[in-house]
Amino acid sequence: MATKFCLLLLGSASALHAYGHAYQDPGDFSAAQYAAIAAKFPVFTVEKRHANAVYGNQSAATHGTPAYFNSIAASVGTARKIKALNASVKVLMYWNSALHFNFYECESEVQPSWLLPPKHTAANANAPLGAPSQRVYNYSVGAFRAWWVRCAADAVRGSGGALDGLFLDAVPKVDTLMPEGGAPAQAQWNAMLDELRAALGPDALLLYNGFFLSPGAGKLAGDDAWAHAGAAYTESLSKVGTDNSSAATLDRDVEHLAWIAAAAAAHPERVLVGHGNSGTAAAFEYGLAKYLLICATQAEGFFLANSGYEIDQGVLLPQWQYDYAASEGGGGNFTLGEPLGNFTRGGAHGYVLQRRFSGGSVEVDLQHQTSAIALSSTTTAAVLE
Repeated sequence: MATKFCLLLLGSASALHAYGHAYQDPGDFSAAQYAAIAAKFPVFTVEKRHANAVYGNQSAATHGTPAYFNSIAASVGTARKIKALNASVKVLMYWNSALHFNFYECESEVQPSWLLPPKHTAANANAPLGAPSQRVYNYSVGAFRAWWVRCAADAVRGSGGALDGLFLDAVPKVDTLMPEGGAPAQAQWNAMLDELRAALGPDALLLYNGFFLSPGAGKLAGDDAWAHAGAAYTESLSKVGTDNSSAATLDRDVEHLAWIAAAAAAHPERVLVGHGNSGTAAAFEYGLAKYLLICATQAEGFFLANSGYEIDQGVLLPQWQYDYAASEGGGGNFTLGEPLGNFTRGGAHGYVLQRRFSGGSVEVDLQHQTSAIALSSTTTAAVLE
């Protein structure tokens, strides 16, 4: 229900939607940046530690404590400023599923027993002895799980309507936590999401970061997590097709794309947000083309391209593909339409992926890291403006 609600609120526009996600540190977004955010994004996430010099307590005595950042207050205050310019924007607060950043006011309640000792995740397994590592939550502690739900729900409910939901980061890391790694921890996260949904209601947007394919751990935070959240962000998609050093890596990239595509085709009612790189027009197109290979619907899709989550790292760069009313060089509109089937494999080694749409086609060459979006009404959209 949450997914359908989100899509219905966006209306029946036929263009891909831009998803926004950013922060500014230590100051706030500028007036021009707020105007651009309100105009461009139907959904926007306020990243952790945003505007801590505005909302936090920057005294030396508070450094290293949640009060130094006050990221809940920052999220709510930022959401109000965005909605003052465009009330239809859905604003989300960042909330981490595995990592204890100590940036949010309620994190002052976290008890030492709720945190695992250092080096208890796969990511920290090879860290030098005594090296600092990010503290992570202990999913075997029921008090932690209850607090995690309560804090997130209270932040949204206490925002006076400014916040519309949550961006839930690092869900793949939940599967790597000890002693409750893998299926037990994922099942607990699923139950926590069900509690969040019950607390916030069917209209809240819960967007989680998942569909991560690990060479060692396999498929993490996929369809099972998506079933409970209703909306998924595929941050790892930006890394697919960026390493052509071996056939094994390229085969894994194809597997990654096929995994997401199969889940999306099975559940077209759910929200799928793609992630790619910004910078050059070719870099944007490559990321967009990968997303178009896997999405169930282009018209109801979301895509973010950036080179980092600071506000000046690409999120506000204009891209005409988000707007079917905008024309390419004064010519035809970007009318790719909807997919006519799944992507197919071609090329000498099977690393050229193609997909047909009602208004054109998409091709991604993973081995040579190139792409093309060909439109029926124009020759090609390989050069984006």
